[in-house]
Amino acid sequence: AMAVRLSAGMAALPGGALVHPAEANAVFAAWPRAGHRRAQERGADYYLWPFDQSMDGPGDEPLSARLVCSWCTAEADVEAFLGAARG
Repeated sequence: AMAVRLSAGMAALPGGALVHPAEANAVFAAWPRAGHRRAQERGADYYLWPFDQSMDGPGDEPLSARLVCSWCTAEADVEAFLGAARG
């Protein structure tokens, strides 16, 4: 349920898009590099996917990432991440 919520939120971000539909607990999404920077500055821990992307470069360039929800991911966690990615 949290991966579905996260997917919808990522797709709704300015410049956001799903790279693959969420079929389980993993969400593959792309959004602008500036949003990645904000999320990571606020403590988000995730991997860019594919791994050869760089956090260096223009803030408006989209980067894709693999985001994973666990059984203990709460709605507040999803909303906090979306807020950080949004700015």
